[in-house]
Amino acid sequence: MAPKRVLGAPGNTAVGNWAIALDRARDHILTSCNCDDRITVFGRTTVGDAAPARTLRLPGALAIYSLLMDEAADSVWALARVDAVTHALAELPRAGTGDVAPLHPAITFANPGRLAPCN
Repeated sequence: MAPKRVLGAPGNTAVGNWAIALDRARDHILTSCNCDDRITVFGRTTVGDAAPARTLRLPGALAIYSLLMDEAADSVWALARVDAVTHALAELPRAGTGDVAPLHPAITFANPGRLAPCN
């Protein structure tokens, strides 16, 4: 069965493993790749090679491995790699744009086990 919509175009997608979260309240899709420090936000019905509605950047992160929406707190949680052994769990304002500081000090931990490698 063919997909209803495809976001992105052949040859312009960053290499790596992807995380995705749905922001039902704002009707957005948030995506991240474990090869950079950005979270890109698209309208839920966006198709093709459209530009994102906005981009959040988590300064100090080398990669973002997963995303989780917290609609009750109006935030998005990001699990990010900070260096070779340190990872951080950060809560970000979900309506943020550009460089975004965590809402609270990030929870950091070392050697969490194997996470998805960047290709």
